[in-house]
Amino acid sequence: MARLMLSVVVAMLALQASASNLMRTEVSPQGSPASFKISKHGAPTLSGLVHTHKHSDEDQDEDEDDDSGGYELWVNGTKVPKKQDPHLADTQPDLRRKQFEEVIGDVAAAIGQGPSVSGRMTPHSPHKGKSKAFTEPYEVRQGPNGLGLFYTTDVPKGKTTWQFRSEDHFPIYRSDVPMLTDLLGKAPPEVATWLVRWTYAFPGYCDCVLLEFDDGRFTNDANGDSPTIISSPENDFNMESLKRGRKGLEMLEDYDRDALLTTSWFKPLWEKFGSDHYKDNE
Repeated sequence: MARLMLSVVVAMLALQASASNLMRTEVSPQGSPASFKISKHGAPTLSGLVHTHKHSDEDQDEDEDDDSGGYELWVNGTKVPKKQDPHLADTQPDLRRKQFEEVIGDVAAAIGQGPSVSGRMTPHSPHKGKSKAFTEPYEVRQGPNGLGLFYTTDVPKGKTTWQFRSEDHFPIYRSDVPMLTDLLGKAPPEVATWLVRWTYAFPGYCDCVLLEFDDGRFTNDANGDSPTIISSPENDFNMESLKRGRKGLEMLEDYDRDALLTTSWFKPLWEKFGSDHYKDNE
């Protein structure tokens, strides 16, 4: 009997280990100062915007390339390979500088400070939703949290509302920081501020932060209230409705719950360019 019980325990432990290997990394521990996307619309103090990684900077090797803290992406049980820093700022600096100059121009156009060359970035103003990443009709308009995303039709619970598209994002890597710091210092202050604010870290996807071109950047944090959308349990690249969404309901996300963190090496750009003090007083 003892041998039989031991066999059952061993089998249960094996099944538990197998299941844990298939599960994606879940949300950060309760109370962890993590954030999905950093405030893109309002203007709180910098201390309210920048959050640290789940590991402290003192515990991290500054030369370590991987700042993901073990976060992984899974789609239908399959782990998605993480994109690595191509070091274009080092190997092809002229090309990378041109790319950044175009991106800075996109941000300027979005806030009305220049003509749009690429047409990649949606305007920073109320407009009818037109981003292809969204699967349900919506609009961008003013709400309690500033510009936000609002359904223009009823949406059932569990319905996919947004799908990640790499073409709607521009990756910024650790090796880009010196070049980008120099270029943002020469850009109009308001352009530099909004470029930094419209980024978020996706540590399981790449060793980078992502600048969002499309209307996804108007997704606001629920700020402790009830979120209305959530990262899909089956596909980390999708968002879905957490409850039935009626026409006029804002798409609010729990930044902490979805656990896409800011990254330590991008923090200096936040400290220099991300505050209202820089935008308004430079």
